[in-house]
Amino acid sequence: MSEFAFGNVKWISITSGTDPAFALSIIHVLLEEGLYDANFLKKYSNAPFLVKSDGKPLTEADIIEGGDSKKYLVFDAKDKKLKDHREALDPDLWYIGEVTLKDGTKIEVKTALNLYKR
Repeated sequence: MSEFAFGNVKWISITSGTDPAFALSIIHVLLEEGLYDANFLKKYSNAPFLVKSDGKPLTEADIIEGGDSKKYLVFDAKDKKLKDHREALDPDLWYIGEVTLKDGTKIEVKTALNLYKR
């Protein structure tokens, strides 16, 4: 192995107890600079799931009487409406909006990715 690669390197270790801050700073840069795989997040994660102000995910049961509490909702950017995450064509990763619950109450929802970024 070449010693050239190690010639001008100074090792700076992470201070004990700051690992989470370091990891979050990396995530911050990835999100701010768009260095993430949006298609992967849309298809294989809960990033586009809509979350109510109480921290719980928005489900079909929240907006439709007799709805399924296991159908997590996302905002489909293609159809411009709420859909089950498995049926959405283009889940919006950054949606923030107002939805009407089955009792007529209007609440603000945000995607899980929005909350994670905050």
